[in-house]
Amino acid sequence: MRQLLETALEGDSSSTHGSWASPTTATAKSTKRPERTFPSFVAKSVPGEKEPLHRLVDTEKNEKQRANSIKECKKIWGDYSGTRLQCDEYAFASTHEGSLKGNNRFSVRLIEGTDNEAGGRLNSMYTANRILDGDPFYVKITP
Repeated sequence: MRQLLETALEGDSSSTHGSWASPTTATAKSTKRPERTFPSFVAKSVPGEKEPLHRLVDTEKNEKQRANSIKECKKIWGDYSGTRLQCDEYAFASTHEGSLKGNNRFSVRLIEGTDNEAGGRLNSMYTANRILDGDPFYVKITP
């Protein structure tokens, strides 16, 4: 059975709030226009829509991936501490395809900090869909 996490796109996928986007918009841009995300390179693709992500429940590895994503955000946007912004990553830090996989098929983006605390919703989706460690799943952004 193919596991699918579906989330609604909030607003127009091309809209941003200043230099940042909502988490759903950032995820949509990562899956639909990965060449326009950071790190950036020609013919970039990210997993999740056509090839699965795989859940990673090891919290230590999740935190290391998150720290690596933050390092990438700082390379691109500099020090954003003292602002309302936080670094958002896709593929999620809670997947084997996160920023430490080593193939640069991930995306980072600054988003509003209060929006970035949606990780609890992601964990709820994992639980509701019974997605366990190593289980494959797909991400679908709906308009």
